[in-house]
Amino acid sequence: MTLSPGTSLDMRLQAALSALDTAAGFDERVMARVREESDAAAADRAARARLLESNRHRAAQRAQSWRAWGRRIVTLDTVGMAVLACLFVRAIWTGVAAPAVDGASGYVPQILIGIGILLALSPLVALHLERARRRFSFGW
Repeated sequence: MTLSPGTSLDMRLQAALSALDTAAGFDERVMARVREESDAAAADRAARARLLESNRHRAAQRAQSWRAWGRRIVTLDTVGMAVLACLFVRAIWTGVAAPAVDGASGYVPQILIGIGILLALSPLVALHLERARRRFSFGW
């Protein structure tokens, strides 16, 4: 609606304020709109909180899996195998470097290798003995 300079004040005000909501129940409609917007904001906050918690949960699972992996790897078997490997390399190295050693000190690497083998085999022997004990137990 185009207004010319000669139109009345009432006509100009009506044109300017025609888009305003002045019907009955205005307060209820405003409060409903405010509730919808606050519900949407709460849903958005909840979605962000779920995402954050999901990320934390994934990080905790990753950390837990590394700890469990470490506990599985560091056992008496692996320690015995590592000691055995170190002693074997040392025995080979000293055997090449000094071929002739007199006395009992010449047998130290072989003795240490034997101890390493016993350490490495002890869990297997214990497992075998446990299975044998179960097989021959009488339910006591």
